[in-house]
Amino acid sequence: MSLPTLRVPAVSGRPEVLLRPFAVEEEAEARAAHAELAAENFDFLLDPYVPGRRSEELSWAEWLHGHERHAEGLDLPRGHVPALFLAAEAHGQLAGRVSVRLDLNAWLETFGGNIGYGVRPAFRRRGVASQILAGALQLLGEARDVTSAVVTCDPENRGSEAVIRGAGGAPAPVPDGEGRSRFLVPVPAR
Repeated sequence: MSLPTLRVPAVSGRPEVLLRPFAVEEEAEARAAHAELAAENFDFLLDPYVPGRRSEELSWAEWLHGHERHAEGLDLPRGHVPALFLAAEAHGQLAGRVSVRLDLNAWLETFGGNIGYGVRPAFRRRGVASQILAGALQLLGEARDVTSAVVTCDPENRGSEAVIRGAGGAPAPVPDGEGRSRFLVPVPAR
């Protein structure tokens, strides 16, 4: 599976969002976004696993290629699952990112969920997160035959909780753990 591109149309005052692979020419902007969210203890740029290489040794091109291989489930270390790691573009700018985990392991089932997203501060409270989540749910439904997705957030992140509930998320117990709010969110039928 190669990394897909999905246009999430504007709706109800929310902007159109394009979920797409990160591009070769946007390394500087992606690293700037990473620095912005690092101040909030959030990893904007997730490192792919590349056999025999440490993440800090990867060139941008190797980083991009690593995410393509991760989506295909190639060379994954034990405990990792295939995942789509995509940029979220709004108004022609890098507004956020999303990770769509196509399978769940025990840690993801409890803490990480099927979908993890982040929005740059300048794009918050504009409906971008809702559009990213809607697109991610669609991509998960196209890739896997599932009816719901596990989506989690920090309990104090009221904005993310509102986005998840707005997508139909229903609170679900956190098995064998604390420290996360966990929701089951319906995945649209194909």
